[in-house]
Amino acid sequence: MKPTDIKENYFFEKKILNKSKGSLKLLNVGELSSPIKIEVSFASKKAIEKVEKLGGSVVITKKN
Repeated sequence: MKPTDIKENYFFEKKILNKSKGSLKLLNVGELSSPIKIEVSFASKKAIEKVEKLGGSVVITKKN
């Protein structure tokens, strides 16, 4: 896995996060210095804007 390609399942497979806690939501917290491709269950509009502004992309895996 490249550090710029982030998938939600990776955190659960490596037991970094506990699956029973639910899905991941990307929030607009912190700063990014390089573009990333991230796949998560949910993301805030501001977080998506921040990622895309740097040339990255956000893939939402669940629909409301």
